[in-house]
Amino acid sequence: MSNFAEVDPFLAETGRRKLLIVEGSEQFVADFFSEHCEFFIDESNFKTYSKSYAHLGNEYRTVGYNACCRINPEILYSLGGLIKFGGTLVLGVRSFEKLDECPDRDLDRFRADKKTVLKNNFLFRMKRIIENSGTYAVYSETSGFRSFLIAENNCGAQDRDRFIDEPLPAEYAAWLDSDSRLMVISGKRGSGKSTLLGKISRHAKGRVLISAPSRASLTSFYRIASNAEFVGIEQLLETEPGNFTVLVDEISSVPVYQLRQIAERFSKVVLSGTAEGYEGTARGIKLKLLPYFETHHIDYRIYELHGCHRNDETDSFGRTWRQIFNPGQMQENSDAGIEQTEICTVTGDELLQNEQLLSEIYSVLSSNHYQSQPSDLRQILDVPDNIVVYLKTAGVIAGVMWCVREQIAPKIVPDVFLGTRRPRGNIIPQTMVAHSGFKNAGYYRFLRIVRVAVMEKYRRRKFGSMLVSHVYEHCREMFDYLGVSFGITLPLVRFWKANGFTAVKLGMKEDHVTGLYSVVMLRSGGKLLNRVMNSWYGTFMKNLMFQASWQYRDFEPQLLTELVDSPPDDFEITSQYWRDLESVALGHRSPEQAVESIIRWILGSAEWRNIPFETRSRLFAYFVMHQDADISGELTVMRQQMLKTLQPVLQKNS
Repeated sequence: MSNFAEVDPFLAETGRRKLLIVEGSEQFVADFFSEHCEFFIDESNFKTYSKSYAHLGNEYRTVGYNACCRINPEILYSLGGLIKFGGTLVLGVRSFEKLDECPDRDLDRFRADKKTVLKNNFLFRMKRIIENSGTYAVYSETSGFRSFLIAENNCGAQDRDRFIDEPLPAEYAAWLDSDSRLMVISGKRGSGKSTLLGKISRHAKGRVLISAPSRASLTSFYRIASNAEFVGIEQLLETEPGNFTVLVDEISSVPVYQLRQIAERFSKVVLSGTAEGYEGTARGIKLKLLPYFETHHIDYRIYELHGCHRNDETDSFGRTWRQIFNPGQMQENSDAGIEQTEICTVTGDELLQNEQLLSEIYSVLSSNHYQSQPSDLRQILDVPDNIVVYLKTAGVIAGVMWCVREQIAPKIVPDVFLGTRRPRGNIIPQTMVAHSGFKNAGYYRFLRIVRVAVMEKYRRRKFGSMLVSHVYEHCREMFDYLGVSFGITLPLVRFWKANGFTAVKLGMKEDHVTGLYSVVMLRSGGKLLNRVMNSWYGTFMKNLMFQASWQYRDFEPQLLTELVDSPPDDFEITSQYWRDLESVALGHRSPEQAVESIIRWILGSAEWRNIPFETRSRLFAYFVMHQDADISGELTVMRQQMLKTLQPVLQKNS
């Protein structure tokens, strides 16, 4: 065991949070962690922590991360939230000076194949920010200890103690005594959410249930309250509603659809979590959860905690860590119109040299998506096949679109089709080949739109459509198909259809975060390619007509109705089809006796699309999804449109 005594004074300093970089052999780093770290991550527990984030909510004096072989941005960012005031994060590396040259297994998840050459701009930038921070020291196996701390004076511990001792604020006590059903507490890490939740628990009357993704994350809560009974999330969803208060902490690590179920199930619920950060749903609280409450008329009150009680606002380490993993810079407001816009393309290398531009772009991307993570930033900086396009108006970046190129190596397409190979990335071609059975899709080039984001105040000006059109027109040589995959909602399907995209794939399972099914939509790069895409669409539509009655029976009919686009290319007309349509349109037969022909008419006729959308949805729900409904009024409209389809045939026979 090495003698690490020269580092002890640095670790013992309690006036601030700080970073210690330990560089040397893996054994040297491992020995240091064993002797000095209360909790650390290395290869032995990497997978367990990456899946659970079980320690969120706890605090330690020293936390370590062994980065000799792997640097995972999400985990490393999350560890910064476990450092108590006066504590130290220990980062173990082979060489800090050559950090961007060290082997890194985490990069492999962005590598489509062995030939893909990735950059290491993310680690280069990380090293540069740390060196400029004045919050760190280096302890080298070969050259000893060197400190780079800049003097600062914090009083975060006193602020925190004062916050803990304060009584429950009046507005929360009033809510507990009111008829209001739902409270949402939001704030950044260290703002006192868990402590406040503990005070609410002590003040609540009757039985109190506390839930979280892990009981281990409730350490701060149980320091304050002892009257709450812990139940896991799944157990909570099975609990019969009663006259008690339900508290849920760390909701950013809970799937949004489960939070919806909890809010609807119980009569007194408090949800608490960070609206921004590295965990699970993160921004999903604002972008997915609250809009759901509003549209479903679920009364709620939201309280946003400002300030930071775990560490003082002058916490340099916290600012450094956020700059590395979650950069974001608010921009000045502008009321500029569309005529003053410009669209630019930027590479990862260029963003590395322009920190302000990087912060502005990442701010737009992360603030408009429910699940942004530090690995998104790494992918933008390190993967050369990325395309980042931003729209600027009057000096403000109002919208950003991020795309990645996807193509399966031709020689492994048969293996992907058989399910024996699953190359990293290539989300769209892989799902179309392996899941939809479109083997020929593996031989085309796809440009997948990972994200298109427009700042809230600039929406409804068609900025998103302008970005899509720009990429389609100016990057045409890079793809055969421009594609997108997203959790299906009616507004999103309509947006992409309005921009020329056609649905070719609908997922079979709900997303574990949002509870939504994913849909793939494509826009072809030319007329010949459009014929291939239409064949995929035709097969997809025919399958959907059968799947709708069992796999998607509980869907909102409007969603599936909106997916029906132009008639399939191989739409077949038979004499029986015309006889069925005529008998239904003239009222000679019950429409239930000709369901197959009605479904074929829905797929292949222009007149179907002339029926008002809500009427179409009810007819679709009845005939295709087999949902019970009174459609007597809708049948009249359907028969009128069927007669228009039949008009050439009736005139010929008269």
